[in-house]
Amino acid sequence: MLRQQELARRVHVSAPNDGRLGLAKLSPMAITTRARLRLGSLLVALSYGVAGLAAYAILAAQPDLSNRSGRHLLAGALAIGSLSAVEVLIAIFSLSRGERWAFWAALLPLLSLVVPVMAIDATHVASDHLFVTLTPFVAGLILAISGLTLAGWRGKE
Repeated sequence: MLRQQELARRVHVSAPNDGRLGLAKLSPMAITTRARLRLGSLLVALSYGVAGLAAYAILAAQPDLSNRSGRHLLAGALAIGSLSAVEVLIAIFSLSRGERWAFWAALLPLLSLVVPVMAIDATHVASDHLFVTLTPFVAGLILAISGLTLAGWRGKE
């Protein structure tokens, strides 16, 4: 009975009450805070999990460690992989519980790493490779921002 009352509270009828069955639609409050947190944290975790594949792509090219550029590529790949792993864990465990610090911890790499690298790639990658280079960044950024929007949005439950 309580479950039916809860559902009735979340659904409103868009047609006048004239004896016909009206079209029911979910109100924006129909998605609970817990569901938003879970979905949002899942999208953030997926975004950073996909970003971790960039480290694999760098390492798959087998950079030459005998020169400075190769060592920098290795260090960058290890840093991206480590950061991705930490961000996935933050999303799964802390962001999904609604811990406010986790929201900011998940947002920080977007601002300090993803956006600057996208800007550098947009200005320095050859135009014929630009789409292939920027598409994973844009897709990951959209996933992460969508997830953070869901996880960070606070409404009445």
